[in-house]
Amino acid sequence: LAQRDIGSLMGKMKRAGRWEHVVALLRCAEQETGATQIMYNMAISACGKSGDWMESLRLLSVMRARGLAPDDFSYGAALSACANAAQWEESLAILDTAMVNESPPTTLRLGVFTAYCMLHDSLADGPLLEATVSPNAICFNSAIDACARAGRSDEAIELLQRMTAAGVAPNEISYSTAIKACEKAGQSERALALLDEMPARGLEPNVVTYGAALSACEKAGRSARALALLEAMAARGLEPNAISYK
Repeated sequence: LAQRDIGSLMGKMKRAGRWEHVVALLRCAEQETGATQIMYNMAISACGKSGDWMESLRLLSVMRARGLAPDDFSYGAALSACANAAQWEESLAILDTAMVNESPPTTLRLGVFTAYCMLHDSLADGPLLEATVSPNAICFNSAIDACARAGRSDEAIELLQRMTAAGVAPNEISYSTAIKACEKAGQSERALALLDEMPARGLEPNVVTYGAALSACEKAGRSARALALLEAMAARGLEPNAISYK
C-alpha cells in the first residue's frame, strides 16, 4: 500500500473506534513507506480514546525516536489520554514539559478534548521532557480535570495558581473543575471559597459550578449553605438540575 492509502485506512479505522487496527497500520507504514507525523498523531489519539494511555505515551516516544517532532496535536492527544484515564501525575508531567517552552502559547486542537474534562512514574522522564508546546486554558483545564477525577484537590488548586503565573486566565471550566476536585476530596470550605472567588475574576458560576458546590455542601451536611446556593442560582436565572438537588 502507498503511504497515502495507509493514512486513509488509518483515518477510517480511527473513526470506527478500532484503535488496534490503527496501530497495526502504523506499524505497517513504519516498515514499508515510512510513517508520518499525522499517522502518529492519529494513533496516539485513537489509543487515548480507547483508554490505552500507556500506548499513547509509548507511541509519542517512538515518534521522537524516529526523528519526527511532535506538534501541539501530538502532545495534546497524549495529555488527553492521561486526563481521560485520571492519570493525574502523567498529565502534570506533560503540562510541566509544555511550560518549559518560552514561545507564545499555541492553540491545541479542540478535537483532542472530546470529553468535558477528564499514574505511572516510569514514563514521566522520557521524551515528554523535550516538548516544545506551551499550554493554554484547554491544556490546563484537562490537567485540572485529571486531578479532580483522582480527588487531588491540592494539585487542582495549584494548577489554578500556575495558570495565572503562566499568563493564562482561568475560566469557568477551570473553576468548576477545581471545585469538583474539592467536592470529591470532601473539602466543602475550599469548594465554596473557590466559588466565592469567581466574581472577583469576572467569572459567573454556571449550573455545573453550582452543582459541584452543592454536592460539596451535601456531603458536609451544610444544608443552610446549600439552600443559599439554590437561592443564588434562582437569582441568576439558573435552573437547578437533578445533580444540583442531589
